[in-house]
Amino acid sequence: MYIYADVVIALNLIMNSLILWLTAWAAGVRYRWWRVILAASVGGLYSLIGIYQEFYLLYTPLAKLLISILLIIFSFGWQSLRLLFLLVGLFYLVSFLLGGAVVGWLFFSQATWLSGWQIAWYHLALGSLVGTGMAVLLLRYVLQRRRQQRHLYSIEVEYGGRKVSLTALLDTGNGLFSPLSRRPVIIMDCSKVMSLLSPEAAAFLRTYAPNEWLTELTYCSDTGWLERVEVIPYRAVSGMSMLLSFRPDSVTVRTGEGTTRASGVLIGIYGGRLSADDKYSALLHPAVLDKGVNDREASICA
Repeated sequence: MYIYADVVIALNLIMNSLILWLTAWAAGVRYRWWRVILAASVGGLYSLIGIYQEFYLLYTPLAKLLISILLIIFSFGWQSLRLLFLLVGLFYLVSFLLGGAVVGWLFFSQATWLSGWQIAWYHLALGSLVGTGMAVLLLRYVLQRRRQQRHLYSIEVEYGGRKVSLTALLDTGNGLFSPLSRRPVIIMDCSKVMSLLSPEAAAFLRTYAPNEWLTELTYCSDTGWLERVEVIPYRAVSGMSMLLSFRPDSVTVRTGEGTTRASGVLIGIYGGRLSADDKYSALLHPAVLDKGVNDREASICA
């Protein structure tokens, strides 16, 4: 059996660089290419040392973990113990994904497997390519769900003695204010709004289609609710449109620092479902979290 040192080092340089790059991308940390490539080269030399039986202690699970930690610190520097744990976890997650993808590709592409696999360079390259794609898609999905989870808030809306609790997604791109009262607008699923309204107002929303709410508004018999209704113009993909909204008694938002209660807000009624998987039922305006803004708007518009 012949082992070509240059092939081992080159192969590990490419794979280690790819793993470190995906780790940095998933963690969202900055890096310098020369440090990543140098750390990947050190990892290649470490793999080559494994052919010598005298250094078997360097290949115990604990030694491998320590080497991985050193490579990560050298690649990205030291910032905090929490970030180091995150980077190490992502490093092994990406490694297992790539390794599993290569094995899976070999199983898929080889006609026989009982007698052993014939591993050619293109099999390894294609397996790595498949693994990279899988890692990117999986990590992007996990990171997107993680970012979304950070922006989910539990809110309670009160109107006319009725209360409804729901989960709202903080929409940082939401700059929707009432043109007259300058109140921030919270977009809420119609199904949740129904629980707040009187039977007359809820029946009106059920009777007419969302695109008819504004034109048929005079047919709503709940005059008390109509006094709180405002029409909000907004820009949609198809052009300018109008949103039916009303002023609740209050909105309470629960955060990690406590609760924020706002009265100077509007509830915009969305005719469909905001979340396909029902993770949230409302889009929270960022200004609602600013208690000073809400107090000021409430005093101006009351």
